[in-house]
Amino acid sequence: MTEYGDLPGDYNPDAVPADDTVNCGIYILDLGHFSERLMKYEIEFYLHCDWVDRRLAKESLLPDRAHQIWLPRNDAGKAILIWTPTVQFNMAKDVEESGEYLYGRWDGTVTKIMKYVVTEQSN
Repeated sequence: MTEYGDLPGDYNPDAVPADDTVNCGIYILDLGHFSERLMKYEIEFYLHCDWVDRRLAKESLLPDRAHQIWLPRNDAGKAILIWTPTVQFNMAKDVEESGEYLYGRWDGTVTKIMKYVVTEQSN
């Protein structure tokens, strides 16, 4: 793995990429703490999301580094801000995010993996 380096001068991390398609999947770690009386349960899972942000592509590096991944850091090792999708659990009583891993590929593909513990309760 390597650092991304400096972002393009016109890159805005608040702006949604031109292709705003985000593909997500989940891997359930635990489902339990059921309460029929309270209509409540808890789920622990990893949420894996991929999207393409062409603004981050470095085409000149593709032949040599097409399958290598980068971390969102500049050449000095300091974190850089890039656009990531907002994840919401509208019906959740409690949401605990307990980890995040973010990396990209030189073609502009970005991957974000988050671990959540969500408590759902019907009203």
